[in-house]
Amino acid sequence: MDIPSPFEDEHQVNSPVLKCSFFHYRVGGRGRRRFTPLLVLAALAGCGGPTAPVNSDLTGRWRGTVAALGIEFVTLDLVQTRADVTGSGQWTGTGGGTVTAIGLHFGTDLQLRMAFDRNGVEDAYVLPGRIEGPDEFYLLFPSDPPKRVTFTR
Repeated sequence: MDIPSPFEDEHQVNSPVLKCSFFHYRVGGRGRRRFTPLLVLAALAGCGGPTAPVNSDLTGRWRGTVAALGIEFVTLDLVQTRADVTGSGQWTGTGGGTVTAIGLHFGTDLQLRMAFDRNGVEDAYVLPGRIEGPDEFYLLFPSDPPKRVTFTR
């Protein structure tokens, strides 16, 4: 008996920074599925091991221009505690709405699961990225090829 995957789409990334998979997960309506912390950690663990933390704390307000996936701009208020990063914010584009983020930051590597609420339907992406400096990081959004989106304070 095959068990269907909760993931609608998977995109591979082979960058010099990380070798990971993007997962696109849609929830909503009847039979609503949710990401569990264990599932998020398993997805995050698939992208190499931790390195020594870098002194860049991601706590603060960040802005990025996505211009893909129906998302134009994202504003995130992030909080970092040790290697854990959490946050929430707003996005504009087709419909617009709220976004939540959870992830890990080790050394210059960053990975966030970002969930975009579209009128009760959640589109979530696990996005690898890299810290470029104290006021800049990028995330790789799923497309062909992956779209590099820079976030600045």
